Amino acid sequence: MRESTIQVAAEKPAALIETQYFPPIVFFVLWAHFGKIILEQHENYQKRSFRNRCYITGADGKFHLSIPLRKGKNVQQQITDVVIAHDEPWPDKHWRAVQSAYGKAPFFRFYAEEVHHLYNNPGDNLFEFNLSIVKVLGKLIGLTGHIFLSSKYTPDPGPPVIDFRNKIGIGHGWQNYFKIGRYNQVFEDRLSFSENLSILDLLFCTGPEAISILRSSKLLISY
Repeated sequence: MRESTIQVAAEKPAALIETQYFPPIVFFVLWAHFGKIILEQHENYQKRSFRNRCYITGADGKFHLSIPLRKGKNVQQQITDVVIAHDEPWPDKHWRAVQSAYGKAPFFRFYAEEVHHLYNNPGDNLFEFNLSIVKVLGKLIGLTGHIFLSSKYTPDPGPPVIDFRNKIGIGHGWQNYFKIGRYNQVFEDRLSFSENLSILDLLFCTGPEAISILRSSKLLISY
């Protein structure tokens, strides 16, 4: 079931952002910083974005996991209407990739069951699946703020809502907005440090320290 919607306005500053699949760390930096996230549910789907893709690091380096979507004109569809394709067993493939990448991470065994459970029943709706992921990961990390859904599409919502839509996606300069705290990664001894991977990387590598790293990460813009 979805969270209740709110108007694109808030008494205190809130971050407005698009839905994302196992979002990158900066998504959760926003949550930790503002205490309130507004997910845009009235946009159209956009290809080559974090909406159905996430990045993790394995023994051979950084790679992405992508949720297949039912063929059609997804880019013209409202994001809440985008349907996941189940022609192939992608949840099993994604979970095996996560196991391979993080099976030896210090805190993998503490969180693996709940993350695996998400893959056991992804459903057919991309937006709903992503929302369930964010809620579960927020709980595991210990974030106590709220997630709301936009009530309409507003091109320029203005203060106190801070618009981060399409500003931290693939190919965008998230470094202009954030300074993420460093932490030890599984393959850092043989690979260079990879910034802003999926939140799974931070969770499995740092466990209960993840929330402190998120809170200590810096937002580089004023509002």
